[in-house]
Amino acid sequence: SSSVQVYLTAGSEGVGYITSVSFSEDNTPVYDTVTLPLPNSSFDGGLSFGWTTDRSEQILVDSSRRGSGTSPETSIAFFGGTQYAHLFSPDAFTDILSSYVISVYADTTDFISGELGFYIDEYDTGGNWISGKWLGAATNGTVADLSFPYSPTSASVVSSSVQVYLTAGSEGVGYIDDVQMNILEL
Repeated sequence: SSSVQVYLTAGSEGVGYITSVSFSEDNTPVYDTVTLPLPNSSFDGGLSFGWTTDRSEQILVDSSRRGSGTSPETSIAFFGGTQYAHLFSPDAFTDILSSYVISVYADTTDFISGELGFYIDEYDTGGNWISGKWLGAATNGTVADLSFPYSPTSASVVSSSVQVYLTAGSEGVGYIDDVQMNILEL
């Protein structure tokens, strides 16, 4: 039996990335995951470093300075439309013994109707989706730094991904920035 352990020591500084994990002994598929914090969470690099969308016509990189106070230059704009639209973070290693906090900056002052919400997707060692959990939604017409507690739902969960969604039939534009998933330190 082989295993890979990846960890970040307390007090560490900087950012580290894992681009893949593979085991040649049993031909387990390569599964791309990253260590926390999430890379490119301020979207200064656009939709890159594992950030993806299923509606590129509704979810766009925006450079009109609607981002968070720490990095306002770029954000992600969610344009209302007839279809659901989703933004997915890179998959990050998670541990059943740890608690996490998902934080995001949201500007919905130009959002007229619908829901801009947050969800977590959970995956097993093979990269298969096994569960999900609704985290909450931004209040329309506000600017806020939101945070949501998260703990993996079972020992089968080895990685998780933050999902930001826009409901079908939404009107207006909402902006998000500085999406973080970090271990909650007590």
